[in-house]
Amino acid sequence: MSNLGRYQEFTTQAKEAGGVDKLIEALKEAARNEAAPGVRWQGIGIGAVGTLAAAGVTAFAVSRFQANKRAREEAVNEAEERLKKSIKGEDIP
Repeated sequence: MSNLGRYQEFTTQAKEAGGVDKLIEALKEAARNEAAPGVRWQGIGIGAVGTLAAAGVTAFAVSRFQANKRAREEAVNEAEERLKKSIKGEDIP
């Protein structure tokens, strides 16, 4: 151990962290987390709500598309039946 005191502690911690820049980033991150611990969870919550809302809109759009597709298929089937009856000479209501 040297007589550098606190500077020696800093250099030792920097070495363990992988360098001075990485130590400084770790200290910044710790300070941010300590200053606003709920911000990260709020962001996660907002993201989750947004994702669920988008999923709900998508599900609604898909169900509407499927309903419209079924209605078109029914109209095509009805038109086909009327055409067949017309070709056979049957009365069409």
